[in-house]
Amino acid sequence: MVSPTNTTFPSPPKPDLTLIQKIYINYPFNFYSFVGRVAAEINGKTLEVEVVSEETKNSKEFKALNTTGKFPLLQTPEGIISESIAIAKYLAHGHATLLGTNNVERAKIDQWCLWGVTK
Repeated sequence: MVSPTNTTFPSPPKPDLTLIQKIYINYPFNFYSFVGRVAAEINGKTLEVEVVSEETKNSKEFKALNTTGKFPLLQTPEGIISESIAIAKYLAHGHATLLGTNNVERAKIDQWCLWGVTK
């Protein structure tokens, strides 16, 4: 029988929550970025917007940041998020009603979000 050891693992570094969230878009007025940008505005969250040049988009450093190659891309203190609906829902967190107040409202929000991207 193996006895358990008292192995401790180092704690992961805590994210720097003072960093401003940044949304990367590949052209001005990227329609898909507006969903998240509106959610951030309504929720009072600061969001920096950067239009990424072709040179930057093709750089090794940016490709490491944007592994899917898709836009918009949100950089947060906790990590990277892609896909417009996921970005919008992330930015809506903390608001009293943006994500619904019960299971039916949350399901309806998902319903309309999915309808919007499948039409």
